[in-house]
Amino acid sequence: MDVPGSVVAQEYAGQGGGILTEPAIKVAFADGNRDLVLKYRSHHVAGDTLTIDLADISRPFTVTLRYVLDPRTGIIGRSASARNDGSTPVRVDQIAAATMTLPYQPHYRLSYLAGRWAAEFSLHHQPIGPALSILESRRGATSDNMSPWFAVDREGCHQRGERSRFGSVRWLGAERGALVSAPTS
Repeated sequence: MDVPGSVVAQEYAGQGGGILTEPAIKVAFADGNRDLVLKYRSHHVAGDTLTIDLADISRPFTVTLRYVLDPRTGIIGRSASARNDGSTPVRVDQIAAATMTLPYQPHYRLSYLAGRWAAEFSLHHQPIGPALSILESRRGATSDNMSPWFAVDREGCHQRGERSRFGSVRWLGAERGALVSAPTS
């Protein structure tokens, strides 16, 4: 039997609470514990920006989600940041800007742009199955090898009036394995 955290859509899941899906954030606390269960704490709206604070249920660790609406296009930008409010360091092993939980439907597909010299930014499609799908570039920058753009839809969705989900990723944070240190007084 699946635990609720693995089948109920979560906006931003930590690695804890028995979830079986890929979490948005993975951390290691100083005592070696990796259990991070995030719950809603508060939100704030200012203009076209919504900020949501999620806090761990037992440790002084907070994740802030930020959603910014571009009123001209209707596109929403999403980002996440982590804050350690405790006195000991926390190692961040993985932090995603966003995660996407899809409603159950058969036949989702992932579209992306990749290529090589003289075949730059070719459109590719692949079915989305139960396993993790990863798009990555080992160059450390956008290139003809892999563009940070993706789309998720179902084949023929536009003829049926269904929506596509799409995004572009940009990284503004620290390197993998970064330490989130305790605040200074």
